[in-house]
Amino acid sequence: MRKLVLAGILTVLACGGSNGGNNNNNNNGTGTPGLKTFSYGASQTPTTAQKNASNTAQTQMNNAVKATVSNQIASAASLPSLADSLAGSLPTLLAPPAADPSMIAAVDPAAIADDGVSLLAHHSAGLTEGCYTFTSSSITYNACVISGSGFSETLNGNLSTNGGTVTWNLTVTYSYSAQNVTSNGTYAWSGPITVTATTITGQGRSAFTGHVVSGSTTYDYQYTAGFDLNLTYQTTPSFCINGGTLEIRRTLNATSNATTIPVRDAGIKFTWTGCNTVTVQVGT
Repeated sequence: MRKLVLAGILTVLACGGSNGGNNNNNNNGTGTPGLKTFSYGASQTPTTAQKNASNTAQTQMNNAVKATVSNQIASAASLPSLADSLAGSLPTLLAPPAADPSMIAAVDPAAIADDGVSLLAHHSAGLTEGCYTFTSSSITYNACVISGSGFSETLNGNLSTNGGTVTWNLTVTYSYSAQNVTSNGTYAWSGPITVTATTITGQGRSAFTGHVVSGSTTYDYQYTAGFDLNLTYQTTPSFCINGGTLEIRRTLNATSNATTIPVRDAGIKFTWTGCNTVTVQVGT
């Protein structure tokens, strides 16, 4: 299912045994409950998935610049789900199964969007008429519903720009039932990103809870995903990140069904030393 396929598959696999053996519930980093602090190894060349994640981050940072510097708030509409999107590049213990659209939709409502970006980017066409207000500096969602074959999602919250900062605080409640799979859960997305003429700093967080029944197997789980960035950029001859770091982390906070835990806590840190010149460090 396009860009967030991997994120969706990994999430549905994340429902393993009590805490997944990670014991990270109280090992928080960067002042964020639920996120583990990682140590990072030597710099290395990004894998294809990691390079794709860095490209996604660059595109979204360009959107953040457009939203703040150019007053194009709609450009920032997909920023809230970026933490989950980027977390799809984090390593797993086991290889994910083949992409099953029903499973992806069940655990990752953002993956349902036709172009693979967040449902927030579809506020003009996909949301219930009249459920949101749109100004030059904010989008407010009030019980906005997106529904389709077997799924329904309800979105509440606000995304706004003020003084060079994009801020969001949104919740998504979803349910899904099709092809012998039922699921329900929530996302709570929050974050600020601040843009100057040359820098982009800030963070994004996703606190997720989910319940999935697939045939005779039941999964209950919670995770926190997040990114922290301290970047520099240029706009000529075209936009690019030309320096700084981006850290992506995911922590599995609670799980059930102890027999299968194919997703583990993970973190990676990207470092740019020039346009399209980036290395990665893997967390332990």
